[in-house]
Amino acid sequence: LYHFDEGEGETLIDSSGNEHHGEIHGATWVRVGHNPSLLRDPVASLHQRAAEAVIAAGGRVNNSDSLPEGRVSVWWLDVQDLDGVPDDLWNAVGRVKGLHLLYANNADLDDSDLECLRDLDAVDTIYMPETGITDEGIGYLADWPRLRGLHIGYNPDISDAAGPTLAELPRLRHLDLSRTRVTDETIKALHSCRDL
Repeated sequence: LYHFDEGEGETLIDSSGNEHHGEIHGATWVRVGHNPSLLRDPVASLHQRAAEAVIAAGGRVNNSDSLPEGRVSVWWLDVQDLDGVPDDLWNAVGRVKGLHLLYANNADLDDSDLECLRDLDAVDTIYMPETGITDEGIGYLADWPRLRGLHIGYNPDISDAAGPTLAELPRLRHLDLSRTRVTDETIKALHSCRDL
């Protein structure tokens, strides 16, 4: 049984009493704050890690620019206007089940980052104008059944090729395609979307 709570050194202690200690190679200990509930609740741990990554990058979590005390439940992230986002930020955010709202306006976000987010099936609204996403990135949103608001304007590499994915989003109600290469033909095809 390993708790990974030593915090220093190169030995991982077996807490079971069986003395099956481990050696740590090529890793760095990182303190994530004292929150014992994280050891018992892996979902809380994922939320905590994502919140810490966003706050460290200069973003906001649940409308706050500081990490709340106790258990963190992330439902709202704001990473707009962030440049040089750490490589692991989108991976951490992509593991947060229950995320409903993501502000990524003018953020360092591209198609590969959207691929990290593809399993976020609770997202209701996402803002990502001026990010550099393309038609390929829009394809990663196809499995977001609750998506109602999609703001992807000012991304010149979004074209009519994104139309079929957009048309398949069952709950889409708000769609911003301003300053993209989507033509009137695709706009007309999107009129078949029930709630749009």
